[in-house]
Amino acid sequence: MDSKDDKVDFGRRRVSAPEKTQLVQSVFHTVADRYDAMNDIMSLGTHRIFKRIALEYTGLRRGDKALDVAGGTGDAARLMQKVVGNEGLVVLFDINEAMVAVGRDRLIDSGANEVKIAVGDAELMPFPSAHFDAITVCFGLRNMTDKDRALMEMYRVLKPSGRIVILEFAKPTNPWLANSFGIYQRLWPMFGQFVVGDSQPYSYLLESIEKHPSQAALKQMIGDVGFTDVCYENLLGGIVAIHRGLESTLATALEAAMRTRLALDPRTKDAIGNLEGKRVQLNMSEQKLVVSFDDGQIKVRSDSTDDADMELTGSMASISQALVSNIADNVVITGNTDLLEDFRLIFQSPINANEIAQATKATADWGIAAAKSAFEMASTQFENLRTSKSSRDDVIERLTAIETKLEELNSRIEELENR
Repeated sequence: MDSKDDKVDFGRRRVSAPEKTQLVQSVFHTVADRYDAMNDIMSLGTHRIFKRIALEYTGLRRGDKALDVAGGTGDAARLMQKVVGNEGLVVLFDINEAMVAVGRDRLIDSGANEVKIAVGDAELMPFPSAHFDAITVCFGLRNMTDKDRALMEMYRVLKPSGRIVILEFAKPTNPWLANSFGIYQRLWPMFGQFVVGDSQPYSYLLESIEKHPSQAALKQMIGDVGFTDVCYENLLGGIVAIHRGLESTLATALEAAMRTRLALDPRTKDAIGNLEGKRVQLNMSEQKLVVSFDDGQIKVRSDSTDDADMELTGSMASISQALVSNIADNVVITGNTDLLEDFRLIFQSPINANEIAQATKATADWGIAAAKSAFEMASTQFENLRTSKSSRDDVIERLTAIETKLEELNSRIEELENR
C-alpha cells in the first residue's frame, strides 16, 4: 500500500483499499462458475500440474492441519485432503462467497466432504495462532489488497516450523519468452468474453499480473515478515513461480511472548516508545535473533545484523533468565546497555492474577522452548558421559546430578505446557 496517497493497485488503476476489495469481489463473483475453465485457458492446462508440485513442497503428512488461502473452487484443498486423511484437517479459506459456493459443491461432488469451508479476509483471519502445519496460496496473493498484512497473518497462524507455499504468475526470465507470453496474454480478455460473456475480469487479471512483485521482490517480502529459508523456483521459464518459506520456531515464540506482554499491560508501551527504531540482537548458541522496534510494533526475525544497538550473547536458557529475572551471570551484554532496562520491562511488566489466568500461552511457549533447549543440552551431556573414559565413581556422581536436573526440567516443561 502506498502510504503517500493511501491508494493501491487494481490492475493499472489506483484506487482506495476498500474499493479494491469490492472490485476484486466483483471480478470473482462474475467468473466463479467458469473460473477453472479460464484457468485452463490462461495456463494452457498447466495450473493443475503446478498445484500438485506446490502440494509436494508443503511437506504435509497424514494427520496434519492445512489451510488453503484464496482457495476458490477447492482443487488445491481437495489434493491436500487426500494427503492428510480423515485424521487431519484442511480448511478452504476465501473472501468471495460465490467462489466458495462453487468450491463447496465441487468438493462434495468429488467426495472430499471432510474439507472445512471458511469465508473471510486473509488480512484478518479467524484462526488461532500457531494452528496449521502448512499454508498454500495458489494464484491468489496478487489479488490481496495489503499483501504484507496478509503474509503476516499467515505467519501468525502457522505452527513453529510450519511451511508456506505460494504459487503465482511471475516474471519470465527470458525476454523472448516474456514477449511471446505477453502476446498470448493479450488474448485473455477475448477468451473471457467468449467463455463467461465478460472480458473485463480478464483484463483485470492480466493487469494484476503486470503489477505483481517480481520473484526477488516477493521473496524479500516473505522474508521481511519473519519466514526463514525463503526461496523460489521458476516454472515454465518464470511464467509461474513457487515461493516457499518456514515459520521460525524461536522467533515466533519470542515475538508472541513480547506481544502478549504488550497486550496485557499497556505500561509496556512506554518501553516500546523508548526503543523505537532500535535493534537488539540475541546471539544465542542455538540461533541468532534480531528484535526490532518500528512504528510501535515488535518484530523478531531469525537473522543477524551489523548495526544492532545492543547485543546479548549466551545460551537461550541464560538469556531468557537474564531478561525475566535480572540474573545475567552467563550473558555478555554489549552496545548501548541503557536500552536493557526498557527491553527487560517487556518481559517483566507486572500483571495481576486474572491476567495471568488469561491466554498467556505465547509467553509459556518461550519458557518451554528455553527449558527444552536446556533439556536437550543436558541430554547430550548425559549421552557423552555414558561413553566417556572418566573414572567410574566420577561418572556415576555426574550422571546422578544430571539425572536430577533432567527430572527438574521435565517437571518445569510439564508445568508450562499445562498453563
